[in-house]
Amino acid sequence: MKNDLSELRVGDWLATVQYGWLQIKNIHYNNNIHPIQTNHEYFTFDGKTHNYDKYPTAFANPPQWLIDIIGPKPCDFKKGDKVLVKSMLEGRGFLRRYFSHEKDDFYYCFNNGADEWAANGDIIQWPKHHVTTWKE
Repeated sequence: MKNDLSELRVGDWLATVQYGWLQIKNIHYNNNIHPIQTNHEYFTFDGKTHNYDKYPTAFANPPQWLIDIIGPKPCDFKKGDKVLVKSMLEGRGFLRRYFSHEKDDFYYCFNNGADEWAANGDIIQWPKHHVTTWKE
């Protein structure tokens, strides 16, 4: 599979098998081993975390099977969309929420599974990599 991340720039998104969507924080062009830096991992230009990996784990244009698992690229959510947020508490898994908005590198969702009207302004912020689509 051809996978080339060399055209990506700081601020672009890449899809990862382990973390879902990650935003590129820095590109170290003088680092020939792992030039692409996100807030969770470093990657080679062919999407691998280690030079000895056989297959990439990060994609600029992810295959459909990965999108089905991690959800759409960040910023594709609209107000009122159903999303799942990864609970910060151990063992709680994902919580159902309705998307409110994006601001300052976070997603905001209406609290306690309420929609815009029932939440009455009660909104909680979530790290972007903790939010994915809600499939029924």
